[in-house]
Amino acid sequence: MKKNEFRISEVPPGSVLLMCDVAVFSVEGGFCATQAKCTHRQGPLSEGTFDGSTVTCPLHGSQFNVRTGAVLRGPAKDPLKTYRVTVDGEVGRVDVSLALAVQSEGSVTEAARSTLLSSAANAALMFPVLSSAQIARIASHGVISPITRGEVLIDGGQTNVPFFVLKAGEIEVIRPSALEEILVAVVGPAQFTGDISMILGRR
Repeated sequence: MKKNEFRISEVPPGSVLLMCDVAVFSVEGGFCATQAKCTHRQGPLSEGTFDGSTVTCPLHGSQFNVRTGAVLRGPAKDPLKTYRVTVDGEVGRVDVSLALAVQSEGSVTEAARSTLLSSAANAALMFPVLSSAQIARIASHGVISPITRGEVLIDGGQTNVPFFVLKAGEIEVIRPSALEEILVAVVGPAQFTGDISMILGRR
């Protein structure tokens, strides 16, 4: 069995299975997976109560919908990360999606930055910093939208992919690896997440 796989028999209806940093829930009609710890004070959700599609943190009583990750009751404010679960025969598999996740300024630790897959030079090529004139030209065709911390901008496998120019804060570019999310790059203000040919006039 791979690290992101489990046997269906290990998760009977109404139960929870802890897999490293992921909790797998057996709900009506299938399985759901979320991060294993509460977003409030990192309480172990696999040790909380689970009823239908609602899990309650054992520490302070925060409740979440395990299908969507949404907060149903505080004190938690941030939703849970959720992961797709696929079933092949008697084996379940947790899929961690490639995502562009928004973070607040300063939220990425220095340790995480030191393990970025992309060097600063490569990141600058992948996500170039635009001039004021380029940003103004793009802004005339786009929409300025506020984005909240933890929001996923692009899902793994998404085909109609938008691009972004960041005005403030930071965006983390994440790549899946088994049950972990590997930080590829951190995009900062004035950086562009689309294809560079789009702003160079190439096809």
